[in-house]
Formats: sequence, C-alpha cells, structure tokens
Amino acid sequence: MLGHYIHFFEVIAFCDNDPTITGSTIQHILIVHPALLAELDFDYLVIDEAYPAMINQAKAVGVANEKIKLVQRIPYTPEASSATSEKSLPHFVIVGEGQQAMDMYLHYREFANITAFCSDQAETTPSFLLQIPVLNASELPTFPFDLLIIDAKNVAGIQQAQELGIPAERIELFSKQNKRWLPIIEKETLESICHLDLPTQETMKNLYLGVAYIFSQAVEGDIAEFGCSSTGKSTMAIAQAISQLKGIMPETKSPRKLLLFDSFQGLPKSNSEADTQSPLVESGIWAHGTLIGIPRIELAMNLERIDKSLDYEIFKGWFSETLQNIPPGTKLAMVHLDCDLYESTLQVLDYLFTHQHLSEGCTLYFDDWNCNRASDEFGQRKAWSEIVAKFNPSFSDMGHYSWAGHRKILHSF
Repeated sequence: MLGHYIHFFEVIAFCDNDPTITGSTIQHILIVHPALLAELDFDYLVIDEAYPAMINQAKAVGVANEKIKLVQRIPYTPEASSATSEKSLPHFVIVGEGQQAMDMYLHYREFANITAFCSDQAETTPSFLLQIPVLNASELPTFPFDLLIIDAKNVAGIQQAQELGIPAERIELFSKQNKRWLPIIEKETLESICHLDLPTQETMKNLYLGVAYIFSQAVEGDIAEFGCSSTGKSTMAIAQAISQLKGIMPETKSPRKLLLFDSFQGLPKSNSEADTQSPLVESGIWAHGTLIGIPRIELAMNLERIDKSLDYEIFKGWFSETLQNIPPGTKLAMVHLDCDLYESTLQVLDYLFTHQHLSEGCTLYFDDWNCNRASDEFGQRKAWSEIVAKFNPSFSDMGHYSWAGHRKILHSF
C-alpha cells in the first residue's frame, strides 16, 4: 500500500500489532501500535481488506468512522461501474495521476459521481483508496460518462482525448490554481487563448497612440517590433499609424522606418530556468516551436496593402542572429516587445541598451508583461528587472496598454 499512496499522500506512520512486519525500516516512517492512534493527527487510516479486525481496534481508541478506509483493488467491469454509479449525479472520469488526480477528485466529488480514473499508470492513481476503477485511454470511447476532466496544463491529454473521438462538449479542463473549469476545449483554442497576447481593439488603439506620441514629441529614431508574426495585427496597427501620421506631421523627424524581427518558426527552445519553470512553458503553451503565426511573405503583403511607400525591413531568424543587422548609430523611438520569453526579452533589451540604440523619450511596450500570473520571477518582468539592475536607466512607468501589456518611457541610462 505504501508504494501506492506515496504518490499523492504524506504517509506519516505504519500501524500494526507487530511492528517487525511493516516496511518502516526501509522508508524510515514511524511505527505505532493501534492503541496510540488517538495520539496522531491524520486524515485517513487506510486498512487492508485482509485485516478487518483493525477497524474495531481503531474505533475502540476513538478514530472517527469517516477517517477509516477499508480498501481493495477493484478491476473495471461495466457491471461494477453501473452498480456503484449514482444516477442523480453526472458521471465524471478524471484523467491524471498522483496529487493532480486527487485534487480534481476532491473538487468534483461534491457535485458529481466520479465513476473512473483514466491513466496508463494505475498504481499512481487514488483508485485503490477510493475504490474507483482505472481505465486505459483506449477504453474511453466505449465507457459511459458525462464529462472527461483533464488538468488545464495537460495539453497532451487533451490532444489524446480528441484523437480518440471524445466530443468537445464532453471535455472539461480544470485549473488547479483557480479551482474551476476553463471553457477551453480544442487544443488549438487552448494555445491561442492561453498564450495571453491576443490583440484587442483597445491594444491596437494604444499602439497607434504610441506612434502618435513619438511623432508629436519629435522623439528621435525608428520603430522596432520583436515578435510580429503571431497574428500580425500589432504590426498592422503600427504601420497604419506611420502611414497616416507621416503626412500629418512631416516636420517631426519623419518618415520613420519600421524594423520587424521574427523567427517565423515559433518560439525558441527555453534554456533559462526563468523560462523552463514558468507556468506557460511548463504547460506546453509556450513550448519550443509553438505560436507560429503568419509567414514572412504574408506579413510583407499586408504591409504593402497599407502603404506601398512604407519604409520597412523584415529580419527573419532568431534574435541572437538578427540583432546585429541593426546598423550602427540607429536610434529607436518606439520598441514593441512581443518576445513572450524571459531569455528572448533580455537578449533584445541588453543588445539595445549596450549598443546605445534607444533614444531619450523612447517608449518600450511589453506585450507579455502580465503573463505567467504577473510573477516577477518569470518572463518580461524578470528581464526588465535585470536590465534596470545592469544599466540603471531613468524611466517613467506609463501603466497598462492592454490586459497583459505594460509600457514605459525611457529618459536616460
């Protein structure tokens, strides 16, 4: 039993009338006589079905009935499933193992009948304790259930369920952090919603106003965007602003050149712990190669449709390879950082600061500032804190320009 429960419980003691037959000497766990059970603080007393007499001993020393679990291994059969089901409650199947599966069970048990767990590692599920059968994934299409519950970070599990033909309306995602369902079904939808940088009309308006600011205040330099192919919408908003404002404000150090940097291969491989341990990378949403957007040629064609006279250049490749293409002496008045990752953001900012490419009054737009639950330990927040420590810039914090984005105005460094 120990090998089963250590996956999702802290086992604090063995209980037996003869301590020499327990495994505690191997695991270094306390051994107690049944008479001492009342002295321990525990949630469950797990008793093997082969020792029912232990129940009477436990009750005799005051162990509450709800803490006593008499367990046995129950193989799945349709008859056993239907015999134990409660018709008044919806039937849920939980996908997962260990503490993850137990968290979902504890959340849903109040309003659903958990009829099975689904895992290829049966010994790591709570089925032994809860006397609930374990299915292989291949059994799901023929097993009767109302909802299949999958942890929101288990992208592979979601994809597998879809490949097995489980209808979207029978899949629900569970967020451990928020203890709630997430209305995300398709894997593609999960990736598009959870990467946290979907452009909105408000975001586009604020980017347009950012361009208006550098024109009206004669901030020296061009405009650069790092990460532009995900949807291309932010690039279009900036290009539209340049096209319109260069005619309205010809005297304010215009025209401006638009410098666009993107791998057009999705995200790079994460190497830093600040990325690999971040929620969005751990979940696979920001995995290597994800977030591949429109191709380079489509981005160029969209820019041509806005303004054939627009001065722009697209640099295809990883930032480590393309940053050096910025001509010496180039000044930037506005930088849009849609880099997602800590390492990518730090790489760009460190290069721009080191090579003196940022003008006085330059605006820095951090598209992914509040991703990873706005933790200072990950992503663009961490990258900026390290830049501040290294270069000690003078800047103004201009607040949010979208629900995930944040902007700053640089004065000097």
